[in-house]
Amino acid sequence: MPLTVRQNWRAESGAGMNELLGVLRKAPDGTATVHFDRYFNAGAEALWNAATHPERLGEWFASVEGDLREHGTFTITLEGRDPERCRVIACGEQRMFSFEWAMPQPTLVRVHVIPDNTGSRLGLTHERLTRADGPRCAASWDAYLHVLSDHLGGGSLRSWSEGVDAVRVAYLQQILD
Repeated sequence: MPLTVRQNWRAESGAGMNELLGVLRKAPDGTATVHFDRYFNAGAEALWNAATHPERLGEWFASVEGDLREHGTFTITLEGRDPERCRVIACGEQRMFSFEWAMPQPTLVRVHVIPDNTGSRLGLTHERLTRADGPRCAASWDAYLHVLSDHLGGGSLRSWSEGVDAVRVAYLQQILD
């Protein structure tokens, strides 16, 4: 089945993992940036909490420990990997969260949550990725956002690894085009 880029972020949150949720592009400085704009059938407060509280992040993303307040530091431990250090740049009442993630070079992740009628919208941008890391990170975030959708919807969680495998090549193609 061919992969397609989801153009309409309002599509149902239960969309199949064979559609790309994000767009990966080369930046003028030679790095890569991936952006996601995703609608969730959950209130903004529930989505914000899932995206910014360590115990909630551990339910759908990775083990997160530390201080996620502005200027705080924390670690992200992805399955099978060593902890990676992060530094919070901003975390505000406007539901905007940004942090620097050393992986091993410093990258920048920006998350914002916006109420939208009966649900909410999550924007996620990961910048300063190496061209080699871009497709892997894009595919990983894509799979994690599917798992987050399942988590917020109360359903059984999809397989993260199957999600990554389903879209990695398509993200690689985006950066080569």
